[in-house]
Amino acid sequence: MVAAASVLSAAAVAEASVCTGVAPASGGEVRGPVLHVADATRVCVATGADPADWIEVRLADLPRGESWARQGRGALMAAAFAENVTCTVLRPARGEVRAICRLDGVSIARRAQRPDIVAAGKAWR
Repeated sequence: MVAAASVLSAAAVAEASVCTGVAPASGGEVRGPVLHVADATRVCVATGADPADWIEVRLADLPRGESWARQGRGALMAAAFAENVTCTVLRPARGEVRAICRLDGVSIARRAQRPDIVAAGKAWR
């Protein structure tokens, strides 16, 4: 029984976001390197050295659907991991920070959909 509780606790910790920073209001910007890709739709932008300063954003301009869900995390890793991005915060939705993030003026969502980035993203699996 104790072992089962430990496994459940570990699973809950594994699913918790490492990004706990507070995002600016709608229209504000978040700038910094992407240091965590949570899934096919969410990245963490580091605004300081401590993960408590990292802000999780859900990319508002990504495609939807099962195909993206399968390839998206790897593509986002290939497109943006360790890259300095600028994210413009959109209106909050259901407690999430939704934003459009750009690298050198190009949306990382758009960049992640390029065939060469998708191919590189498969190596992240």
